[in-house]
Amino acid sequence: MQEKAFNFTQGTAIYKFPHTSQVESIAVLELAAAHDAMPAGAQQVL
Repeated sequence: MQEKAFNFTQGTAIYKFPHTSQVESIAVLELAAAHDAMPAGAQQVL
């Protein structure tokens, strides 16, 4: 199983999601944006 990472932009922030699919990452990011919180398991890289 390969490790995958996806980068998403939220305002001026870029989040990196390890060990997840793109669809899952987007859903997590949208949920986090709705709750004004950092996505679980994400690292802010910018």
